[in-house]
Amino acid sequence: MRPDFAQGYRLSSSWLSWLAIALVVLATLACFVVTFRVRNDGVALVGAIRLSTSIIWWGGATVLMAFAQSARVLHKLWGEGLSTLLQLRAGRRTAWQAYLFGMVARLCIVALPPIALVGIFSLALAPSDHGRIVAMLVACLVSTLFFSGTLASVAMAALGGRSRAGGYLRLFAILTIPELVGSSLTVSKEMRGMLSVPSVLSTLVDSIAHGNMSRMLTASFVLVAVNVLAIGIIKLEWTRVLRGAT
Repeated sequence: MRPDFAQGYRLSSSWLSWLAIALVVLATLACFVVTFRVRNDGVALVGAIRLSTSIIWWGGATVLMAFAQSARVLHKLWGEGLSTLLQLRAGRRTAWQAYLFGMVARLCIVALPPIALVGIFSLALAPSDHGRIVAMLVACLVSTLFFSGTLASVAMAALGGRSRAGGYLRLFAILTIPELVGSSLTVSKEMRGMLSVPSVLSTLVDSIAHGNMSRMLTASFVLVAVNVLAIGIIKLEWTRVLRGAT
């Protein structure tokens, strides 16, 4: 790992991040219990992996970690964290890029192992449907990479340059309001699956697991577009912070 990205990874740590890790451990133990209870049903084990992934993604721990790492971070990078940031080879102008990379890496490290462990546990218990279990596990692991990148960039765009309370409300609105609006619209199931970040990630998991290439590409494109938009907002916020500091 490049020194600047490694430093970004270290800077993205906080006590709330460690609390989030503890919550992930508890959630993983609960997922093991659920998996063990349906151990004699291969189809149910596939569903258990899918459910476990959703719990680890949206159960609160990873969102808490993203919040902890993102809150007013652009101001911190320029102000109180500047002495540490001088170690970054990239310097001030690209400091946020190193930090964002560190956030994505930390979310991946927290979310991927529990999902992999639940999948391996399911395979060990499954009396049948091993192929479907492997397909779902691969789909969940690949989608977790998209989840980590998207949550990190969206959280940093919403919280990085603003107040904690206002930023949290924006992040909550971005993740929930489109989902609520989409559920109330009279549109096809396929269209509804593209109207919010959680639904697009869910669509990506299902499309990979079932080998639906067209929907997988569409969901991937939407998530990439969301990331590009979020990074654009981060750049604008970073420029605003720099102007306010000079």
